[in-house]
Amino acid sequence: MACYEKKQTFGSMGKLGEILFEKSAFYYMVFLLSLQRYTSSAPCPPHDDSISTNSSNDDDDDTQLENSKLDHLPVEIICQMFEKISNDKDKIKFAQTSPDIAKKIYYYLATKYGWAGKRIALFGDYSYTVPPQLQDIHESDERATASDRRVRGGSFYDDVNKNSEEINYYQLQNMICIAKIALGKDYFDLNKDDREFMVCCETRKEYVYCNRNNLTRNLICLICWSDDTSMCIQTDLAIYRGDWAWNKLFVVFPSSNHFDFSGWKDITEEVKRQVDYIVETDRALGE
Repeated sequence: MACYEKKQTFGSMGKLGEILFEKSAFYYMVFLLSLQRYTSSAPCPPHDDSISTNSSNDDDDDTQLENSKLDHLPVEIICQMFEKISNDKDKIKFAQTSPDIAKKIYYYLATKYGWAGKRIALFGDYSYTVPPQLQDIHESDERATASDRRVRGGSFYDDVNKNSEEINYYQLQNMICIAKIALGKDYFDLNKDDREFMVCCETRKEYVYCNRNNLTRNLICLICWSDDTSMCIQTDLAIYRGDWAWNKLFVVFPSSNHFDFSGWKDITEEVKRQVDYIVETDRALGE
């Protein structure tokens, strides 16, 4: 999975057939796609006092930070302190120092890692050519190698991968923890099977309703990209060239009133029919 503008990649998910029913990897991607776009105007709920600011095994008063000494610091200083902490547990404890510090760190991470409104795709090793959606910006991008500018036979996969930062699962887990501290426990609780959200394609003005159970299946029909037509999934649908691949995507919850979707198209039923057809034609997936 790659975000072109942010020069970031996430995960190694294997062949399409292996991940059609996978939830966790794509779930983290939903978090990346909800950062910034949805939270930029989101209200900040009051601090949850039930969240302990200290580890139960940490009784050393000298290690406790007083809120009054840190809350007034600029966000740049807070974030530099956060980045200097090497231990993941200590990073979370630092964010728990006060709600104000947690919010500063959260919005810093949202800006650094948020993929909302950016061009993304799940693309394979056999992505040799530059996708049409990216040809104009790729020509002027520093990642376009001399050989790629000369001929389109160069490996687009290599161009993107060698100049991108890989986001790992541990970083995302930390961000989700900090999001819950800063915005409330239920704000980004995507683990509920019935929690519905909208995955939106800003470029095409389309959206699809998803939840934990059908997210992977829906997106597999929309965001894949490869020059190789061979697939382990037995279907004649060209899902290796998804309509949303390398387009600008973001995620919102239906309860959000910050967006006007007038003129947008709901393609949920269309995607559902495609998914049902894939499962029907490749019976191994339904077993």
